[in-house]
Amino acid sequence: ERIVPANESDSADSSNGSTEEADLAGSYSLEEALEFFLAAQPDYNETPSLSTERRSGHARHGGHIKYLYHQTSTSAGPQILRHGFRRGHIGWCGGGIYFALSKGATYHKAVGVDSHHGFIIQAKVDLGRTKYMPKYCTSSPKCWGKPVHQAIRCLDRSYQGGRFSSDGYDSVYFNPGDGGEYMIWDPSRVISMKRV
Repeated sequence: ERIVPANESDSADSSNGSTEEADLAGSYSLEEALEFFLAAQPDYNETPSLSTERRSGHARHGGHIKYLYHQTSTSAGPQILRHGFRRGHIGWCGGGIYFALSKGATYHKAVGVDSHHGFIIQAKVDLGRTKYMPKYCTSSPKCWGKPVHQAIRCLDRSYQGGRFSSDGYDSVYFNPGDGGEYMIWDPSRVISMKRV
């Protein structure tokens, strides 16, 4: 079985003949789609501890506190509430923990091969010093404007938190065109959370 992008003809028309963009407009097997989905998910067993970042000397809990929202699956949600957030491995701003500004925004922010809807977490997050980024954040500008199932091949898969931390930042804000988002990389910035 193949997964075909909904706007395949639109995507093909917008490609300027580049191999990368043509590749993004193709169809995917279920195995490829699953690989993309899993790449975007945090690994609760293998995500390294961020204790070294906590000792980096940057001020924690600096007063830029907001209530933000994160939607996930009904199986992952209770794990997050019990054990805390873990940094994901892929996203517009690289691996991190992403939050929407409202509960309703999570429905179009929590997207991917498997939509991961069903469990919304309200988190009280100390954002500290925030770096404001362009709409594509640290990903390739070629990704921007493409449906997630196409853009996933060129989204940032690196860990940018170290770079931002060394520049004195604790969080990132960007708006990919569907509303603002915050991203943190250190789960200790989450002060409290509850299911809503």
